[in-house]
Amino acid sequence: MEIESVLPASTSAFIAFGINDFKTFSNDYKTYLDKTGRYDSYNRAISEINKSLNINLEEIFYSFLENEIALVYTDINPTEINNNVYVVMNTKGKSLAEDQLTMLLKNYGKKIKKGLSSFITHFEIDDETSHLIFKMPVNKIACKLFGSVFANAETNYFTFIDNYLVFGKTISSLSKFIQD
Repeated sequence: MEIESVLPASTSAFIAFGINDFKTFSNDYKTYLDKTGRYDSYNRAISEINKSLNINLEEIFYSFLENEIALVYTDINPTEINNNVYVVMNTKGKSLAEDQLTMLLKNYGKKIKKGLSSFITHFEIDDETSHLIFKMPVNKIACKLFGSVFANAETNYFTFIDNYLVFGKTISSLSKFIQD
């Protein structure tokens, strides 16, 4: 695994999963949910997202994910623990992932009559380095797609560090993740 290469120095703990084939993972996960009586709830939640955004959420994510996904905690503080929880996903390429997620945002923007730029914040580290931080219209997306191990991770915003997709609760928390 190489996911730790993008984790900030302030990382207190992380749980990383190596997944060779996300489609197989998805099928196995759905079988598990079915056997534990939770598949209908999962399917209903994903179907609502698909319908509201006019997308196929699983198809979008599984098209660009590659091998690694992690739940990351930084600066553990009991009063603000949820502000410092992140989901980091390895992608087949930043451009592919960004194109797929931009399409998702455009579909959402059409629905609420807003342009893509209303979902993007520019975070400048210095005069030469900046990152785009995107507003994600679906919160807790990692939990919805990959299970309750990600239940504490708010996925309101995302950015890219190299070929890694990073989700966080706020623009401020993602900015801190990037700077560390």
